[in-house]
Amino acid sequence: MRKFILLLMLIGVSYIGLAQTGEVEEYEAVEEGKNFQAKGETSMQVVISENMQLMSLGSNNALTMAIPGADQKKVEMVWKEFAKDFKAKTRKDRKSGLYFTDNATMRGISDNDVDVYAKFERGGTGTVATMWFDLGGAYLASETHDAAYEEAEELLRDFANAVGRSMAEDNVEEQEKILKGLEKDLNRLEKDKENYLKKIEDAKNLILEMEANIEQNKKDQENKVGEIGAQEKVIDRAKAKVRDFN
Repeated sequence: MRKFILLLMLIGVSYIGLAQTGEVEEYEAVEEGKNFQAKGETSMQVVISENMQLMSLGSNNALTMAIPGADQKKVEMVWKEFAKDFKAKTRKDRKSGLYFTDNATMRGISDNDVDVYAKFERGGTGTVATMWFDLGGAYLASETHDAAYEEAEELLRDFANAVGRSMAEDNVEEQEKILKGLEKDLNRLEKDKENYLKKIEDAKNLILEMEANIEQNKKDQENKVGEIGAQEKVIDRAKAKVRDFN
């Protein structure tokens, strides 16, 4: 059984579902005596393996890989788009959940048309992708189709890259939505500031107006006191006339 390492650079996606969780700052994988090592940056591992898997036509040799952090619906959506390159129709059997591509053109794998079966299942927080390649009488296997098997592995790596790219693009869209929200908040705050400044200016004008009113009120009170004094004198004279009749 062969194992290959695929590194996908994804923003904001944790490495989950294999031997460890969380961000991977450094890892080392061995494949046929060769070391592949990435250091100093966060990465995800996707392992492609070969095994017998049960499908609608029995148990047949398949290629399997786990894509950590990838939602099943996302993987299926990317596969339907990815499979368009096969120049064949891809449909999903609702009962079995298998995607079937009839007479796919895959010159690197076979000079003849290939029937491709694909199944995607949730695995932990990621998705497990299983694919069968019917070459016509035999299913693709490393022992019997060495060169074609390598091409199939490359195809799965390309597909995993497409999933990773789509997830990264989704993340960009999400971050842009957050940015738009922040910009909207800033715009609201700027308008609030303008409103506050206007209220302050209105308040200053009101204070000036009230101060002028106070000064006028003082004058009005003085005038009113004078009017009251004059009226009191009028009353005194009126009372004096009343006394004259006594």
